[in-house]
Amino acid sequence: MRKIDVKSYMVDVKHPVTGEMSNIPYDVKEMLVGVLLHPALQIAGAELYNRMPIADKIKKADGEVLLEDDEYSKLLDAVNRIKGFGMNDRELVRRVIEAGGVAVTEANK
Repeated sequence: MRKIDVKSYMVDVKHPVTGEMSNIPYDVKEMLVGVLLHPALQIAGAELYNRMPIADKIKKADGEVLLEDDEYSKLLDAVNRIKGFGMNDRELVRRVIEAGGVAVTEANK
């Protein structure tokens, strides 16, 4: 399993009309879902169906999300295939690429 921090972080953005800089929250969960389901991946309907539980898991996460290895592989593959990430995305990309492995043990019954 892999653990990914899904807490928002602050980014600087330039207002397109006034040119003033603003510090706003970067919605990590929404962006991770957007990456996972990005149109550039050209995923078929069946693959979209298979990815929706991962997207739901990310959306429902509180602070961190635990992904099974196969779920993480799909997210990492998306991060590696999508082009056009910018400076404000660098923390998101780092969190996915550097996601730490978590040992999981079954609880005694």
